[in-house]
Amino acid sequence: MFARIPDFMTRFMKVPDGVSVVGIDEDTAIVGGPFEWEVKGCQSAWLFVDGHRVEYSHGQTLVTPALS
Repeated sequence: MFARIPDFMTRFMKVPDGVSVVGIDEDTAIVGGPFEWEVKGCQSAWLFVDGHRVEYSHGQTLVTPALS
């Protein structure tokens, strides 16, 4: 995702506090849910929360925040 649109998520897309965004690179998927997802594929999935981003690679578990 960052190779094609570098800095877009961190510089131009302003996400309100408390809102989570999941980015999924091409040739990649997240499987499971509704809050725990396993990353499958060649690249990464990304979780953006409160201005921070975390990368998850194949085999890792991405946990999305629960709805309040």
